[in-house]
Amino acid sequence: MTDIFLVQPPIRDFYLTSKRTIPYGLASIASTLIQHDFTTTLFDALATPKSHVLELPEEMHYLKAFYGEPDLSPFALFHHFRQFGYSFEHIGKMASASGAFLVGISSLFTAYSDLAMKTAEVIKAAHPDCKVVLGGHHPTSMPESCMACTAVDYLIRGEGEFAMPLLARAIRNGRELDRVPGVVYRKTKHSLHVSPPAMVENPDQFPLPAIQLIKHSFYKRKKAGSTVIVTSRGCPMHCSYCSIGASGLTY
Repeated sequence: MTDIFLVQPPIRDFYLTSKRTIPYGLASIASTLIQHDFTTTLFDALATPKSHVLELPEEMHYLKAFYGEPDLSPFALFHHFRQFGYSFEHIGKMASASGAFLVGISSLFTAYSDLAMKTAEVIKAAHPDCKVVLGGHHPTSMPESCMACTAVDYLIRGEGEFAMPLLARAIRNGRELDRVPGVVYRKTKHSLHVSPPAMVENPDQFPLPAIQLIKHSFYKRKKAGSTVIVTSRGCPMHCSYCSIGASGLTY
């Protein structure tokens, strides 16, 4: 049994490389939760070689004319559309078995946000007594659309390390939520409380990520161990096609 169950959802795409999916952000949030005396489990649904082929989504059907035959290159990246990671059924079972009162789901990229919502729906169905919170760049930028998913109880916009322990404490102690930085919740059926993104002036106040919760056996490089080093808070670039640099969460 655990207090808080953190989830990295599966991904649907043409290919995936594990070096991009180490759940560094969730490990960072887990470390602050542990520091605040919450028992915490990190379930990385991408830490498995499992995948299965899917039918192309309707909006991608035009690609059949280009990728109708198997790719004969050594990489063969762009033939089958797949779901990478553990099944939703397995995720739901793991969340239910955890007994967590709060489940946190990472939703970093809008292109994969439907998988985060599906994860929330499956977990809520399997473990209806828990509260579900989404965090990441997508809910930070698009809180209203995320809260349209009824399986999602809360969002955290901005710095999850700062806000998540405060949200967990407020829920556990039955306190008001409006003072939790970055929180989004339903005030009524048709209205939301939307806080500005949580920010911190000194990221060095956070403990080191709880890397002991990461499945290192999956993220090896050529049979050797690997890790991630973050050299800035957020991305220092300001690309026009990306919301991260424009979000203000860069320092």
